[in-house]
Amino acid sequence: MDADHSILSQRDSDGCWLFEIEAAAEDGTPPRRHVLRLAWPDYDLLSPGGDVPPERVAAVVFAFMRDHPEFAPLPERLDASWARRRIAGADRLIAARL
Repeated sequence: MDADHSILSQRDSDGCWLFEIEAAAEDGTPPRRHVLRLAWPDYDLLSPGGDVPPERVAAVVFAFMRDHPEFAPLPERLDASWARRRIAGADRLIAARL
């Protein structure tokens, strides 16, 4: 995964996957943990045909959110759909990173 964060766990939930992610803090404080929700329809949109593993999609979505100040500070709980709701063209930008 990316050097600044790693996926600690993945579990199925109601219509989605939940990923526990540990991310290095930029201010030198201890790493922070987040839970990213990746709904199955969001996964299908970002990985048509399902050829990219869900954990890779989650990692790229998380990195995308960390890279954009619209999400700062990152809350403990995140939803992959927030990207398209806050940034025009986010789905295309995320898919290009996959």
